[in-house]
Amino acid sequence: MLDKVSVTQPEIAAILCNQIRQGSLPGSMLFCGPEFAGKLHCAYQLALQMGSVKEGNFALSSNRDFEYQICFALDCYRNKPCQATSDFLLENFNVFLAQFHNCLATDDRDQKAYDSAGLIMELLSDLHDASDRKLSDICDRLKSVFLDTVRLMGKKSGSLSISQVRSIQQWACLTSMGRSDKIVVLEGIEDANESVRNSLLKILEEPPSGIRFILITSLPERMLATILSRTRRYQFPAISLDAKAALLGSLGKRDSDRQRNLKEYFISYASSEIPEVSRIASGFLNDSDFNLLNILKILDDSRSSMAFFNELSLEVEREFSAGRMTEYRAKELLRLISDTASSSRIFNQNPRLAVEGLFYSVRQKKEV
Repeated sequence: MLDKVSVTQPEIAAILCNQIRQGSLPGSMLFCGPEFAGKLHCAYQLALQMGSVKEGNFALSSNRDFEYQICFALDCYRNKPCQATSDFLLENFNVFLAQFHNCLATDDRDQKAYDSAGLIMELLSDLHDASDRKLSDICDRLKSVFLDTVRLMGKKSGSLSISQVRSIQQWACLTSMGRSDKIVVLEGIEDANESVRNSLLKILEEPPSGIRFILITSLPERMLATILSRTRRYQFPAISLDAKAALLGSLGKRDSDRQRNLKEYFISYASSEIPEVSRIASGFLNDSDFNLLNILKILDDSRSSMAFFNELSLEVEREFSAGRMTEYRAKELLRLISDTASSSRIFNQNPRLAVEGLFYSVRQKKEV
């Protein structure tokens, strides 16, 4: 039970398994902890254990960027098709597609995005039965359709609306066709508007029978105290280096001490596919003759921009470690980079505009 969660979060897995056996699993849960501590992975595995995924009773509203992790999962499966890489790929896609659950489909939905998500489901089915000769072609097609779906989702991606909350409430009160609980995962509620957060309070306090809510955040201090008081809190520590190495090893990838966590590993992996990013990041901070157009030409999606932000942060750390940058300036630059990356992700900002704004902010900081 929850064996895969036990690999990275053994204490959390033990607590949840015990509550399942005793029938004491709460209706409203809060999974909190650092980014890439396995919170969403745990929510999915819990839904899988309870039969919710199989019966179509798993829904997700999230503000996270799925691009670099799903592209990484596709590459793992292409290079080493086995049970571990297949499970990893299927989980990542199932989580992404849970955003298209009917309980989140309101009247203003973009039908093209839903049609594109449907095509992903068809391709996943084809991939399962594909011969070795066709496998690479289907992976390429999956990646292309996935990136198209992300683009079609646009600014609506990750922003829970009032109409979606009402739709969730209606779905929660319907009798389930299967025997599993309905599980709704809400990630990034701290960034939702006040009316959305307030409308969640009643249903979180008294969830209808047969539905469970899992809220996920890395910033519980930004959440409403009234929401915190209505949920059972599960604190996820950062995944250990040994657990990180074991996970990557099962996917046929060699771990590196250079990346302190899985997020850095996934983004650095994307950087390796975009070699210009590392080279250009080194001149972004200090080169007075830096040509901004060079970097803007290659930042055409959020995956490449996240790779660039990661490389830029590493460049700041290298400059500070070498004594070429003061502690004050390093902290200011890291804050600027982090804020820009977060805003770009949360508000689905054009990558080129985000980097251009960061460039002029960095130059202004240099002048202070």
